Amino acid sequence: MEVFLYIVIAVVSTMLLMTLVFRSLMRKFSEKKDQEFLRTINLIANERAEANAILASLSIGIVAYGSDHRLIANNDLAREMLRNIPDTIDSFLNNFGSDNGMRASFLIRASEVSGIYERENNVYQIKCEPRHLDDSATRFAGHVIMIQDVTESTRLEEERRAFVANVSHELKTPLTTIKSYTETLLDWGLKEKDKQSVQKDLARIYDDSLRMESLIADLLLLSSIDSKAHYMKAKVQDMGSLCRQVTERLRPSAEDKNLQFECMVLPASALIFGDANSVERIITNLLINAIKYTPKKGRIQISVGNIAEDIYIKVKDNGSGIPAQDLPNLFDRFYRVDKTGSRQYGGTGLGLSIAHELTELHHGRLEVERQPGRGSAFTLFLPRADRYLVQTFLRLVNKDEVDDILGKAAAQTLTRILSESDWEVSTGPTADREQLSRVLEKIRQNVNNKVK
Repeated sequence: MEVFLYIVIAVVSTMLLMTLVFRSLMRKFSEKKDQEFLRTINLIANERAEANAILASLSIGIVAYGSDHRLIANNDLAREMLRNIPDTIDSFLNNFGSDNGMRASFLIRASEVSGIYERENNVYQIKCEPRHLDDSATRFAGHVIMIQDVTESTRLEEERRAFVANVSHELKTPLTTIKSYTETLLDWGLKEKDKQSVQKDLARIYDDSLRMESLIADLLLLSSIDSKAHYMKAKVQDMGSLCRQVTERLRPSAEDKNLQFECMVLPASALIFGDANSVERIITNLLINAIKYTPKKGRIQISVGNIAEDIYIKVKDNGSGIPAQDLPNLFDRFYRVDKTGSRQYGGTGLGLSIAHELTELHHGRLEVERQPGRGSAFTLFLPRADRYLVQTFLRLVNKDEVDDILGKAAAQTLTRILSESDWEVSTGPTADREQLSRVLEKIRQNVNNKVK
């Protein structure tokens, strides 16, 4: 970034120098109207046009004011960011530097004149630097103002702070419980409490340690997703089989609340391309969420089917439903519709967030239907295995970049399915539509003939 700024400053400094030379030449031209001066002026004009073209290509806004504090140049991006570029640097600082301290820093000639300016939900970092024509700093040329859009980085920083605060709070709660119960037992509890009370206190300590363990595991998973280091062993999977396994694993939890727990797989095979552990984690989080918020003797229906080119799994309950105002934030980390209920059941507030992010890794989508007072339904859509592999192959044929985790695994699967001749036929210079269709049909048949 520093090298980039040096280039920007060099370009603008050149423009400032050319402006001063141009003004000087114009004065001389009035006295000596000869062809040499005309050629020099044309050369400067051409160089100025080139400098303007460079400014127009930059990814940051640039505004330059000369030694007389009047506007010399600016690029379109600066005008787009600020809408109006004042003719003088004084007016600029009045408009964009009064509330962020830039004008005060400029007046006292501070070593750094910079500040944040916000407009229409966008955040801009503005920095003003004086420029000189030589190293001795005796020939002042003007000021260069650089404007950078930091909206996204500001948002990410705010999310990071909120995330750290939430993590600290979530870890502090069970730690406080463990500490207080342990201190009680060490100080007098073991001697004065009966065996049943001691066991109850130890059970509370154990439960909170499990809660911390679960939270840390969720945080590590999110960290691996954020850093694009999440390991996935992706291959063709049967969604129906995965759903049945998760349902049977969680059936005892549902029976503890006397819930009707039904799983219905409609198609004979519901093939997807993905990582079994990740898909099971998505289904598990959706079912655990439904079990927690469905009242005793309630009903949870799980169904697997296909629609168009997607395989879906739908988890429907008859709980209290989700308020409309909570829907936009439902998949945010640590967001809870019912904080009291979540803490009662030991939730971390990360279950739906993890399900959503793992779904995106699989190029799927997660939808929510709400019926206040009558329950809610979460539907996971994932692309059919043959569809996804065919799309990946077409991307490879078209030389499109396949750099996501699932795409790389799909490319490796395709190399096992297809022979070298298939690749040559599809990607060679003489390939035609009929040959490509034959290879694509071979991919579909291979997927549908066996499930690994």
